[in-house]
Amino acid sequence: MRISVRSCSTLYFLLIFIITWYFIVDSNSFSGFDRPGFGPTIVFGQLGDEQNGNHGLNPITTINAAIDGNNNAIANNGSTTSNTMKFSFSGINGKGTNIYKFECSMDGKPFVTCLSTNTVNVGLGTHTFSVRSEDNTGNKDTSPASFMWTVNSETSNTQIDFATDGNKATIANGSNTSSNSATFAFSGTDNHGAVIYRFECSMDAGVFSSCVSTNTVNVGDGTHTFRVRSEDNTGNKDSTPASVTWTVDTTPPKTSIISALDGSNNTLSDNGKSESTSIRFNFSGTDTGGAGINNLQCNIDNSKYVACTSPFVFPNLLKDGVHTFTVMSEDKAGNKDETPASFTWTVDTTPPKTSIISAVDGSNNTITDNGKSESSSISFTFSGTDIGGVGLDHFECKIDNSKYVACTSPFVFENVLRDGTHKFNVRSIDRVGNINISPHHYHGPWIPSLLTQPLNLLPMGIRSYCQTVLTQILIPYHLSSRQ
Repeated sequence: MRISVRSCSTLYFLLIFIITWYFIVDSNSFSGFDRPGFGPTIVFGQLGDEQNGNHGLNPITTINAAIDGNNNAIANNGSTTSNTMKFSFSGINGKGTNIYKFECSMDGKPFVTCLSTNTVNVGLGTHTFSVRSEDNTGNKDTSPASFMWTVNSETSNTQIDFATDGNKATIANGSNTSSNSATFAFSGTDNHGAVIYRFECSMDAGVFSSCVSTNTVNVGDGTHTFRVRSEDNTGNKDSTPASVTWTVDTTPPKTSIISALDGSNNTLSDNGKSESTSIRFNFSGTDTGGAGINNLQCNIDNSKYVACTSPFVFPNLLKDGVHTFTVMSEDKAGNKDETPASFTWTVDTTPPKTSIISAVDGSNNTITDNGKSESSSISFTFSGTDIGGVGLDHFECKIDNSKYVACTSPFVFENVLRDGTHKFNVRSIDRVGNINISPHHYHGPWIPSLLTQPLNLLPMGIRSYCQTVLTQILIPYHLSSRQ
């Protein structure tokens, strides 16, 4: 049989094509990648925007499924006897940009470019697979999705499917709760086809005893660990029980107001008074022996509580009157202080009012404002009011151009006044220091007694005439000549 050169060339290229096609179709290794789109849609290890803090600025990565080499779907924190695990994952971007690529990491090693699905081969023990997405603008997921599982040689494997507290809230490893009860649902698989015979549970390193799913436990405050293991019908027990550790905290935290300073930088005490419309509070919360303080919430005058931090300032917002500030702490288990710290004070920016009730000279004659007297003594009766305010603290008086001094009513000047015109002022000060800005005053002149006393010796008709001359002509001239 003769084969031509042309026939040999054709057979050669056909052989090269077959070999190339075989390697393209059949290639698959740790660094190789399957095409996306298989199997169950189980989501692991990813928080929402509001939880992970990226607020939509970075892409979000989700591990959709994890299938072991026995084609079993494995849950996060689950176990398998297979050394192979295949992960399917995806990413989204809240800004509408496209996902450019994915990067994967095994057991804390550096991230490298990868595709979904990604198959890894590992040895016995616990392993962690992490994946993060990157959009076409270079933004990377700052909280990569992660998946933890254990590879063992046991035929019986156990996983906790879900755990909830008495408030129906999900319990995860390391979480906190204010409930003393917890319910666990669990399941087991046997990699050699045997039937799971029973489960055994343990609380806080106690002895394992038979239990069923679901299992409810009641515990006190503190950190607790629930463990469960499965046993197949050939007597093989899971040597790596599934577990959840969580903290129970039913004790509310305590809140304290450390200080209160008004806008004038004066330290106020509870039920104190201020002439400022601003105030600043410093406060703190404690959760001794508990899960720790999560946040603080404030309100004023029975408004709604809002999240706040110390110091908390009210700048020039307060009206005159009584105000109450309240602050409440909440711990990481959701317990709130049942007796929030509170502080009550009064704002008073309105000065009081002052009134002179009467003026009586040394001869017991009532003197009117701008009146006259022949006595060198005088007594003033006065009062003050602070309607709607904090109340009067004291009065201050002065005569002529002297300085104000503290005084009480009645205030007497006894045989100390010289002939001439005099002016008496009195003002009131309230308990926050507001001063009557327009003090009440009382004018003279008071008539000199040296000139008026001789008139008492004259007959009534002449005395009246002479008094008119004195008060209208001589005394004004006398006073003017003294100035």
